[in-house]
Amino acid sequence: MSRTRRRLTTGSLVAGLLIPLLSGVSAAPASADRLSAALVRTVDLSALDPPLPDPSGIAYVPSRDRLLIVDGEVDEMPVFAGSNLFEITRSGTLTDRGLTNPPTKEPVGISHDPGSGHAFIADDDQQRIHDFDPGPDGRFATADDVRTWFSTGAFGSTDPEDVAFHPQTGEIFVLEGTDNDIHRVGPGPNGVFDGVAPSGDDVSTEFDVLGLGIRDPEGIAVHPVRHTLLVADFTTQRVYELNREVMPVNSIDISASGQTKAAGIAVAPATDDPQRLNLYIVDRGVDNDTDPDENDGKMYEMSVDLPPVPNLAPVPQAGRDVASHLTDPLTLRGAVRDDGGPAPVAVAWSQAAGPGTAVFADAAAAVTEVSFSAPGTYVLRLTASDSALSGSDDVTVTVLPDGAPIPLNVPVAKAFDDVEQPPTGYVDWLGKSLNIPNAGGTAQTIGLRFAGLDVPPGSTITSASVQFTSARSGSAATTAQVWAVASDDTPTFATTPGSVAARPRTQASVTWSPPAWTGAGQAGEAQRTSELKTLVQEVVDRPGWARGNAIAFVMTGAGERAAQSHDGGTAPVLHLNYVAGGAPPVQPVAFRAASHFAGNATSASVGVPTAVQSGDGMLLFATVNTVSATVTGPAGVIGWTLVADFTTGSARTLVWKKVAVAGDAGTPVSLELSPITKIGLQLVAYDGTSAADPVAAVATRSDTTATTSHTGPAVEVGTAGGWLVSYWADKSSVTTAWTPPPGVAVRDQLAGSGSGRVTSLLADSGGTVPIGTAAGPTATTDGASRAAMVRVLLAREP
Repeated sequence: MSRTRRRLTTGSLVAGLLIPLLSGVSAAPASADRLSAALVRTVDLSALDPPLPDPSGIAYVPSRDRLLIVDGEVDEMPVFAGSNLFEITRSGTLTDRGLTNPPTKEPVGISHDPGSGHAFIADDDQQRIHDFDPGPDGRFATADDVRTWFSTGAFGSTDPEDVAFHPQTGEIFVLEGTDNDIHRVGPGPNGVFDGVAPSGDDVSTEFDVLGLGIRDPEGIAVHPVRHTLLVADFTTQRVYELNREVMPVNSIDISASGQTKAAGIAVAPATDDPQRLNLYIVDRGVDNDTDPDENDGKMYEMSVDLPPVPNLAPVPQAGRDVASHLTDPLTLRGAVRDDGGPAPVAVAWSQAAGPGTAVFADAAAAVTEVSFSAPGTYVLRLTASDSALSGSDDVTVTVLPDGAPIPLNVPVAKAFDDVEQPPTGYVDWLGKSLNIPNAGGTAQTIGLRFAGLDVPPGSTITSASVQFTSARSGSAATTAQVWAVASDDTPTFATTPGSVAARPRTQASVTWSPPAWTGAGQAGEAQRTSELKTLVQEVVDRPGWARGNAIAFVMTGAGERAAQSHDGGTAPVLHLNYVAGGAPPVQPVAFRAASHFAGNATSASVGVPTAVQSGDGMLLFATVNTVSATVTGPAGVIGWTLVADFTTGSARTLVWKKVAVAGDAGTPVSLELSPITKIGLQLVAYDGTSAADPVAAVATRSDTTATTSHTGPAVEVGTAGGWLVSYWADKSSVTTAWTPPPGVAVRDQLAGSGSGRVTSLLADSGGTVPIGTAAGPTATTDGASRAAMVRVLLAREP
């Protein structure tokens, strides 16, 4: 692969501008493909003193009425004058400048938060977003700035070309250039952008934009009035308008600018009419890798009349095609993206094709179980409607006779997952071909990674191979030695020199000597590796292997065959077949995470833990210290079902259940209280619970007199595999702590303050409970009180 670094980026947008603009909602989509932007003016940034030869990103600062522009390449060029961040007027006059290094010499995108006054700067070399607080002087990239950062590589953005802050939601959007993705990042319950777990509690959602026709996204911004995203693509010469769910709204032709490499976009008041908002686009022109002395940076001001934002059809996602045995339980994990109007989305599963009958446990739920009457290939359809518009998506399910090997076909999913490591220098990830194993006369190491293998521990691999598609013909004698990486869950490759060859390898290896490839686009036996099942088996047999982990291979040898890479059109695909069985005992239900709130409030809120995944069972426990208070909710996360509501003396306890869906993680759940009331609120989530209903049974009990020993109710356990969750809570001015009963796993405790405070204990069985009567456990308090007790039997996934 040729190593051509792309550093074309852009920044953020305006916020807080109360400027009249067409920003309503219409009933039907506009004629998006016919929108064209008119050129208002061109500013020659290369003529400023000092010049901007490669403007990479742009953002508008409304409080100063200035544009911030970063140049990610200027420090590599003769015209460098100690600055890579520049402040200019909208008409193009330079008013200030600074240096972002340290911590970043590669500022490829910039955005501005008008609320905090901070700037976010993207760095595609370090795979980071840097947060710049301008400090007392109010100027960016000066000595008094406070500078922090978080990793984008941790959530899969290995080439962050730009960043955009969304003032309305408090989120940031990271534009991934290599894989044509947008990552929506929320700050999590702590309200601070500090990265995803384990370094922080941010929540990231990835959206692919290649399917929207976006070929080379280099800039992203948020429209301050329409609250939409604007993505600049120099290859198609368009700006794409998307909503928060990354659904297409409009496509704007910007060819009137004459741009060469549009690298950044912002929205700011027009120079000829401050009551109107225009687009400001920076253009890098010729890359300095092509001409090290180039100096041709430009900025275009462009005007476009945007129609009202229409209602968009919901976008259902039925999930990946799967295979399953006839009698094995299968859970469909659908999801829906929607713009929120005009009515809540209704979903429905249906059978579109198949030799038998598909029976859905709940056809009106995106996540539901399905069973089949006969083996064969079925097409199942997920339809979503907002009452005005609808959309559908299909998933193919291959139903096999019991005991038959399960097939999997897993393509390379990311640009950094098929790479070439030369003897010296950086690992090469960006190119349309993968030279196996060598590139001409240069010996190298090939790395291939396949993520999300749905292979349970203990499985027997019956066959495995990697299918390539030829990029060109080749007949020279070629032999490759292939190993798997000896890792439980192989992380993606990095550009660090030598990092591919340094990965630990399996003891087993396989030799592959491909025959001649006679042309491009071939994907047959000649382009398929030798049998790799012994390599895959060695990895799956590792104690730390888990369903959904990633596996990788390394290759070395002699000769050359040129295959298409992830960026070349047809990515390599791992084909394997396995038979499940002999797996070590696995608990069908497992604790995921918990969170809580305690206080005297009119609104109590607790965040859904960021570790929660779609399909998890969630329980929400609330105890308020007065029965006269009105409790409204839960709100923020929808879909809760009340399963218990009872009083203990003057306190009231409520319990809700819910199956988590995509987007719940990191979202606050709130209860409204009237009047102000002391409350203890706890949320707990479990993996492996039934997608149809996570709760099999609920039992409650209230102490009738004050005591220090509080025995929960007995529960009848009718099926195997369930877990018992136990909850104790009291309203007391003397209780300060709970002592759990022996044999339980404590998941959360809380204690309020002052008189009449709520204290509580949340625990579970820590494992499956046997069929029969489960006696109530006894927890104790350090003071006598009347306690409310709840026990919930969780149902496992069938």
